[in-house]
Amino acid sequence: MGADFHNAQKELLLDPKLNSTHRITLFLDNDEADHTGKRKIAKGLIHEAFVRYVNWSRAPEGQIKSKTF
Repeated sequence: MGADFHNAQKELLLDPKLNSTHRITLFLDNDEADHTGKRKIAKGLIHEAFVRYVNWSRAPEGQIKSKTF
């Protein structure tokens, strides 16, 4: 996704047939595009879904760090 977040993506993430729980986990890189994208995605979904992201590049071997918005 990079720094882009479009209405079509939002509709898919919130589609009750595909995601009845409205829980979303984003797996992002640790580059500037993903930092920007993370903010856009969180801003676009925060009132409609439980959103958390996993930053793989900061996770030590065998561990995953996540943050919830």
